[in-house]
Amino acid sequence: MNGQLAQRLHDLRRANGLSQEELARKLAVSRQAVSKWECGDALPSTENLFALAELYGVGMATLMDDVRNDAREEDRRAGYDVEPRAACSEAGTAADADVPSSDSAPPARRKPSGRWLKIACLALLGIVAATFIVCCVAAKPDLHVIEGTVVASDRASDDFVVDLGRGYNYRYWVISVDSNTMYSHAIEQDGEAPEETETDPFAPAIGQHVQVSIKTHAQNAPQATNLAESVCVIEQAERES
Repeated sequence: MNGQLAQRLHDLRRANGLSQEELARKLAVSRQAVSKWECGDALPSTENLFALAELYGVGMATLMDDVRNDAREEDRRAGYDVEPRAACSEAGTAADADVPSSDSAPPARRKPSGRWLKIACLALLGIVAATFIVCCVAAKPDLHVIEGTVVASDRASDDFVVDLGRGYNYRYWVISVDSNTMYSHAIEQDGEAPEETETDPFAPAIGQHVQVSIKTHAQNAPQATNLAESVCVIEQAERES
């Protein structure tokens, strides 16, 4: 088994007394697809996740938590959880090591004057400060913008899943929001280009087309926690007739 979601899907199927072939017939998929889900080689589509949650009598939030935990574990293995401050500290230590110490200098007949000692100390402080600033700027996350359709949402936490569509290595992004997240709607007026207007926090609805701004170190790969800086609703969900 590979991942919490794969293990949970396997255990739920066994607990409900279903074989992989029987489950595949209920979901109108192949037995190989079910096997890949339970081995962690593939992720069920959003529609299949909803169907599995309903069939097994579990909440969609439970399966979404498993997706988040699996993504967090992948981030940890990829090294995205390395603290940038540690890198700055190491760089600062390396800069200190490059500066010759007074102990390594040959003995002089005359003691250095106070003026030159002050200049040397200021130079050392300048090198350490410059190294620290460069490291912190390099470690600062970039603002990344994604655009797609809301395919799942958790009303309890206001987290939601955005589907970027086919052609992306990481198609599904789990988005989290907090009190600092800014919300807006792109409203089209008289056929002109849509204008963004600020709105109160909204409950993400399945089918909405949204644009989300995220601060991340990995622009092409979702992290375990993708905290949105801003969410703009480009197109509302189609209402059922």
